[in-house]
Amino acid sequence: MNASLFAGNDLDIDEEASNHSIPPLGRASDLTYHFYSQRHPSHSIKIRSSTLDRLHNTDFQPRKASLFIIHGWKNHNESDVNYKIRETILSHEDINVFVVDWSPMAGRNYISARNAVVRVGQYVADFIKDLKREFGLKLNEVKFVGHSLGAHICGNAVRNRITPPRNNNSVGDKQVITCDYEIDFADYSPPAIIRYRTLPPLASASVYPLGVEGNKKADILTKQGTESVFKGPEPYFGVTASAAKTTISGWAEGKTLTYWSELPGLTHSKAFLPKPSEKITRQILEWSRSNLRILTGLLTGHCRLRYHLGRMGLNQQTDCRFCCVEDKTAEHILCSCSSLERLRFDTFGFTNLEPIDFRRISPNSTMNFVKRCGLYGAALGGRVDRIVGLDPAGPLFTVKNKDNRLDASDAHFVQVIHTNGGLLGFGVAMGDADYFPNGGRSQNGCGMDLTGSCAHSRAYAYYAESLRSGGFVGRKCGSYSDYTKGRCDGNEASVMGGFVSDKR
Repeated sequence: MNASLFAGNDLDIDEEASNHSIPPLGRASDLTYHFYSQRHPSHSIKIRSSTLDRLHNTDFQPRKASLFIIHGWKNHNESDVNYKIRETILSHEDINVFVVDWSPMAGRNYISARNAVVRVGQYVADFIKDLKREFGLKLNEVKFVGHSLGAHICGNAVRNRITPPRNNNSVGDKQVITCDYEIDFADYSPPAIIRYRTLPPLASASVYPLGVEGNKKADILTKQGTESVFKGPEPYFGVTASAAKTTISGWAEGKTLTYWSELPGLTHSKAFLPKPSEKITRQILEWSRSNLRILTGLLTGHCRLRYHLGRMGLNQQTDCRFCCVEDKTAEHILCSCSSLERLRFDTFGFTNLEPIDFRRISPNSTMNFVKRCGLYGAALGGRVDRIVGLDPAGPLFTVKNKDNRLDASDAHFVQVIHTNGGLLGFGVAMGDADYFPNGGRSQNGCGMDLTGSCAHSRAYAYYAESLRSGGFVGRKCGSYSDYTKGRCDGNEASVMGGFVSDKR
């Protein structure tokens, strides 16, 4: 079986439908981790995040390589993807295998399952951090294999990156011809500058968004005012539009600042943001909701850190898990934790900071620091060895938004096998090495395959077979047509699949 390539397409599917109605569902307790070893390749030990101590009485050896297999939509522990990969790899490699069963969420409708991807990735990351703390698991020996939505969960579990600013011209009009195993998309274009003014609160129930009753009334009064005859002492002089805008803007900012400063309490928030910042607002307008939620929590103090959870009665421990000396507050982590001084210096240029300093620090730098120290989201920080994405899911994922999907920067090495691109799979290269067997859209032996399910499942079948055979050879090629005509026979070769990835 030879791996070959095709001209990629920009799967720019609208995400709006997935972001509105159905929120991500599920809790950490909904995930079950089935542990398998070479001695017990068919019988699993069921582990949950709350029963980690059960691993003490198993064959689990943290010094060995550990493989996490994550299934896709409508699958579960005993689905073919998990069975074929775990049975094959344990017959050839003496490693730890964890099958991540997230079927309580994967079994729902597709939009609900897709919306759970980021959250499940967080839960998996937390579980691996617990393994590291309890057993000394080495992250550079951790490997992931994920099929469909499971491939994106892998990326979210180990990611250490903030998506750069982007606009609608970032990829769609650039070159998307793929090569055999390495793709570099065009650089992102500079973002458009968007001005945003924070308006003061209204005394009445009227508010500003479009379609609200207060706006409609304001429009009526404005129209009446422009049509009425001027009343007042003459002579009168008109005011330029720019002067009016400047005056109104200054008035609005003054009212907002007064209102903010006179609000009772909010000590933490005012320390970091003594006044509204148009610069920070402009920088974060392009962010994902998840990153906005994290930054808001840190700047207000209402976040998932031990001190805040302890005050709510949800956690008995309030001490910082890094230095084990002071309470784990947002200010302590961002400004003064002694165990994070080196990381703080690498990120901000200072070992210690004051809250007021964050007015001049880029929000992207703040988020980079937060994710590098493993506080939120994909908390393994890209330090794991390898991810293999098996036909990562395409519907409701886009080229431009890397916050919720698999990407080349998610691990030391990311290999992706595309078998149903453009239908169920993501048809654009997204890893360090991307392979498109039989062109990457349809597969031999699948017949008409109108739904794409046959070709979609071939990704894990090929990968399981590669674990037995050592992999399939693919060649660098501009298109699948060129490959079939023999125009790429002398080009650089690379091996698809196998337990040890070909990193050429």
